[in-house]
This record gives sequence, structure tokens and C-alpha cells, in this order.
Amino acid sequence: MKSPPRLIYAAWLFLLLGMLPGAALTQDQSPASTEKRQTLLSSANDKLLINTLYKAPHRMAGGISPDGAISVNADWEKNGKTGVWYIEQQRYGADLLQAGVVLKDDSLIDQGVKILEWGFQQEAADGGFPGVGDPHHSASFFLEAASRSVLLLEQAHLAKYLATAQTWKPKIVAMGRWLNRPEIAEKGRAKALDPFTHRFYLLAAGYSEAAAATGEAEFQTWAHNYAVDGLGRQQPDGTNPERGGFDASYQGVGVVFASRYYLQCPDEAIRAALKTMIAKALDKEMTMIDPNGEVSLEGSTRTPLETGRSGKPKTMDYKVLLMALVSGEQVTGDPKYREVAERVARHFK
Repeated sequence: MKSPPRLIYAAWLFLLLGMLPGAALTQDQSPASTEKRQTLLSSANDKLLINTLYKAPHRMAGGISPDGAISVNADWEKNGKTGVWYIEQQRYGADLLQAGVVLKDDSLIDQGVKILEWGFQQEAADGGFPGVGDPHHSASFFLEAASRSVLLLEQAHLAKYLATAQTWKPKIVAMGRWLNRPEIAEKGRAKALDPFTHRFYLLAAGYSEAAAATGEAEFQTWAHNYAVDGLGRQQPDGTNPERGGFDASYQGVGVVFASRYYLQCPDEAIRAALKTMIAKALDKEMTMIDPNGEVSLEGSTRTPLETGRSGKPKTMDYKVLLMALVSGEQVTGDPKYREVAERVARHFK
């Protein structure tokens, strides 16, 4: 589904927000909201996430080799670095690091750092990753994970890890600029972006977190542009299309990344639009969740029809769904998302 023309989208946003005619969709310097802004750390520090995910680290990441390579990357390494590998697999280091920061568990942080370091070791001087499969999309995941990790370590004031985080910043800058090179970005958009709404929010989150972590203001502009494009793609029933229709797993993935962008977004009009989008997306998602917290994949356009990087059919990502529902309550203030999140958490047990 093609996004509506920018002028039609702008008119929709004005009506949605009750904005005055002079407002604009370009990133502005509107006065900060009076609401107390959450951070990545305060958003992550949630009892339901702690008890269901962080205290069970196998739910955060698996298939980790002793040197930090994950899944197919470990196989690629064993095979003498021949064949295809995917830098996106190393994003799970950020999830383990997040759990460790919240729990104040250095062993989890250390494991997360090792996984991310393995990824950075594969980065070329220009910010790209030689030999990686699906280069634009795969690197987008790592940009978000690495930038989020820097922010979490800094927000937690973990002196032990700040020097490491500092060494990552120029690599994040190089990666972000490599992703936006015309020959990379244009090819990536044609091949790996347009059919998948969640990827616009992935890039918005990645670039906004990278801007906050490195001070590269231009990254925030690029994040804004991806978010505006993503917002224009939502269908009236709340579907954020994946391959032209609704996918129960990727709907949650998109909400998680949109929520992370929401935390960094400086534009109050876009934040309001994101809040509305997230509510509609989760309301649609909840129609697929039964009283026991199990999700129906009937009619999903990607899961389990596609295979993942391991070659196995994709499955419902309950970890991400739980994060999406918790974020939904945090962003909108509506307790119904917490109630459904508790159902999903019980499904884990």
C-alpha cells in the first residue's frame, strides 16, 4: 500500500490533533510538553518486564557463542567467515544489556557488551559491514541496538562502562552516515523498506537514539522524516501494513520502535500523532489476543509464512509483544494495555 501524498497526510494530521492552520509537519522547536518525559531507562524499568523477561535472560537472547557471535553469525565464524552473515543478529546484545542495567547485574551487561563488541569488530571504516546480507535493513537494527545501549549506560551513570560506550560513538556516527548514503539508502528503500511499515519506525528510533547518543543533530532530522512516512501508512482499522496487510507479530515490532522514537522525538505534533497511532495499532493487535494471552496468526501476511535468518518459519514474538503493550500504557496512559500485557505474561509461564 502506497503512502498518501504528503499534503493529504498533513491535512489528516491537522484534523487528528486539532492543530491551528499555521502548524507544520517539519521538525519544529515547539514548547516542550508539561508532561514528565520518560527515558529509555525509566521506560525499561517496569515490573512486568523485569519479572517476565529480565529475570529469564534466555527469553531475551539465545544461541550465543563464547566470543559473542549469535546464531548464524557464530556459524559464519566457524566456517572461516565464508557465506552470508547478518549484523542484525547482534542486536540482542542490547536486550541483555538493558536487562542487566535495570537489574544492576554486571554479568548480563558484560554479556550484552561482548555481543555488541563482536558486531562493532565487523564494521568497516566507512561504517558498513562487508559481506553482510540485506545490508541496509540488517545495519538498521544494529544502529538502533548500539545507540540504545549507549543511552542506557549513560542514563544509569554506570562509570564502569562509560569508556566503552564512548568508543562506540564514532562507530555509530559512521554507521548512521553509511546507511544514509544515496547508493545504500535508495537501494535499501526499494528492496527492504517500502513494503514493511515497522522498518520506518526502526529507522526513526535508530536515528533518534543515535542523535541523542552522539550529538549528531542531522540524525534527528532523518529520524523525523522516517517517522512521518511511517505515520502516513497506517490504515483506518489500525493496521500498520506488512506486505500489504496485517501481521500479528510485526504489528508489535512496529509499536516498540515507534515507542522508542516517541521518547526521543522533539516535535510535539509528531509525538501526539505517534500516541494516536500506537493506540490504534495496539487496539487492532488486541483483537488477535485470546483470554489466555495467546495470539492468533490467522490472516497474518508474514508470520509464519516467511522464514527467518536461521531458515526456520517465523513465529510470534511474544517478548516484543509484551514490550509493545507495556509501552502502550506508558505512552497513552490507558491501563487496558497493561491488563492485556499481564495476560501475555501469563502465557509465558
